[in-house]
Parts: sequence; C-alpha cells; structure tokens
Amino acid sequence: MSQTHTTSSGLEILVLRQELKSTKSLNQLAKGTVVTLTTDPTCKWWIAIHESKAVGVVCAKDMGNGKYRMKSDIVAPEYRGEGIYRLLSEQREEWCKEQGATELNCFSSSYSRSTFEHQGYIIEGDDTKDNVFMKKQLDKPTTD
Repeated sequence: MSQTHTTSSGLEILVLRQELKSTKSLNQLAKGTVVTLTTDPTCKWWIAIHESKAVGVVCAKDMGNGKYRMKSDIVAPEYRGEGIYRLLSEQREEWCKEQGATELNCFSSSYSRSTFEHQGYIIEGDDTKDNVFMKKQLDKPTTD
C-alpha cells in the first residue's frame, strides 16, 4: 500500500507500508547508520520516499496481547524537522488501532523522549536512566 503526502514545508513524500519477503538495508538514511528491514512476519514497516530516496522508516512489531513495539525508527538528518516522522508515526498508530492494538510501546533514549511524551507516551519505570520504557494506550480506530 502506498500514499502520497505533502509535508508542512511542501515536500512530496510517498509512504509505503511493507511486508518484506527479503532482508533490505536502508543505509542511505543517515551517514554511518544502517537500518535493516527484517523479514520477521510480526513486523510491519512504513517507509517515506522523497525523490526516489528512502528518507524515513518506522516499524511496528506485534508483541501479542494487543501490544505493538515501535522499533528501528529513523529519519535522515537532512529531512528532520519536515514532519516526516510525525506522518509515519500517525500512519503506524492508525494501522495498529485497526489491528485491534490497545498499546504501542518503545524503548526511548533521552534524545527522543520528549518527542514521545508530546505524542502521549508515558514513562513506565525508572525515568532517571538514559533508555526508558514508554507506552501509550490506544483508542479505537477513527472512522470516516
């Protein structure tokens, strides 16, 4: 499935939702960073494409019992601040709701913690550590 979106700054972004049948690497996302898209059947991937280049990727891994884990989220440095992560995150969250998910969770570094808090995630456990477990309770999917 794919959809084209325009970010607030006017970038045309193609978003693909993928089930992968082979392992792929998106090393063009950030210098020195390699994101490997696995063929794990419990993972779904959303990939943002701009001018034929992958510029962002997020994943949802089905953990069972209505819980999904966010993993491998990254946006290329030169595209940060363009709303790409928000676009990918919103699509992932809506898809998770459609699957009947009740919770979306992640491990977050201090670098990304405020982003997740802004999206409604709460810290569970010791918040003095650099990496913390965060979760968000999900409502039913929106309908048109």
